[in-house]
Amino acid sequence: FACLPALRFLNLSGTALGRDLGAGIADGAFAGAGGALEVLDLSGTFLERVQSGWIRDLPKLTSLHLRKMPRLRTLEAAIFKMTPNLQQLDCQDSSALTSVHTQLFQDTPRLQVLLFQNCNLSSFPPWSLHSSQVLSISLFGNPLICSCELSWLLRDAKKTVLSRAADTVCVPASGSQDLFSAPLSLSQLP
Repeated sequence: FACLPALRFLNLSGTALGRDLGAGIADGAFAGAGGALEVLDLSGTFLERVQSGWIRDLPKLTSLHLRKMPRLRTLEAAIFKMTPNLQQLDCQDSSALTSVHTQLFQDTPRLQVLLFQNCNLSSFPPWSLHSSQVLSISLFGNPLICSCELSWLLRDAKKTVLSRAADTVCVPASGSQDLFSAPLSLSQLP
């Protein structure tokens, strides 16, 4: 992409990117070209992870779309260290996504929207939001396990807005001795 230094929007959605195991986006693929890139859509591709080797060259990235990615299993710590302008991360309907190391969002002070509906997340731990940051999070359709850790999503409505809170449910941990056995809306958590 070095021959496109002014490229601001790149849509690679629905391509065979990552279909062959081990194939994906090469480290440095955006070197020289990624400096202007603001929106990257990788939805519907077969990538297994976001690699720091290529995302580090996207300092102006504001929006990353990772929707309907059948092999995306985790978002690991430190991948957004070099993308401080990220405002929106859309991972909805990526049903293999089971783990998000939420501390990675501490490196994104401008983050406004996280879309994780209909993934496969069982937890979503808190992290320190920047003082002026207001964040909208969508988690409905995930098999969240009820814990006090989830209560941060509802604690400060001026800082964190849980989209469709009444539709976002959690289930008791297997083998737990909780007072309830049916799914519970997060809005009912203590």
